[in-house]
Amino acid sequence: MGFYKLTLGSTDEKMTIGYTLSALPHSGHVWPKDDWSPLLAFTAQALENQISLSDEIVANLPTTVANMRPSTLILPDVIGAFGYPISAPPPLLSSRFRTLIDRLAPGSYQSVLAPRFWDVVKDEEIDASDYAFVNIVNSIDSWNKSKSEINKMVRKDGTVWHALGRHEVVNAQAVGDTNLWRDSVTNTVL
Repeated sequence: MGFYKLTLGSTDEKMTIGYTLSALPHSGHVWPKDDWSPLLAFTAQALENQISLSDEIVANLPTTVANMRPSTLILPDVIGAFGYPISAPPPLLSSRFRTLIDRLAPGSYQSVLAPRFWDVVKDEEIDASDYAFVNIVNSIDSWNKSKSEINKMVRKDGTVWHALGRHEVVNAQAVGDTNLWRDSVTNTVL
């Protein structure tokens, strides 16, 4: 059985679209002083090692704006990336892709309404009605520890996180027939 990390191609590829969140269209990472900030909320969640999005994040995320530079006429099924740092906002997935996940891995994710989409090149809103944030919450300790390189990282405040090195081997017995999960040690989505 083969296992794959859910990643996208390089940002140079035309079908790869990333996004940045802001309070207003095209405003970058400038946040009004008293407004809720996803950067602070996701960082706090990561420090607590919480995989499920907090009620605060679920309530506030749809009020933001996803600024992007699409180079295609039709948006892809995935905008953003399934990153291992849970301190980053989750990707935005189309309803078509969510339907596929529902068939292959029911109950594996948390869905949150999408924000407004803004094309920073054309300076106009893009229809976001088909998209939602998708956060993978199905968690398994899935790496074969004796064959994988997992590096322990310690932040200045003493909190710990783990990052994958060059060698990655999945423990097939731990995973079983699971189709989609987040590793409970490294937070890598597979």
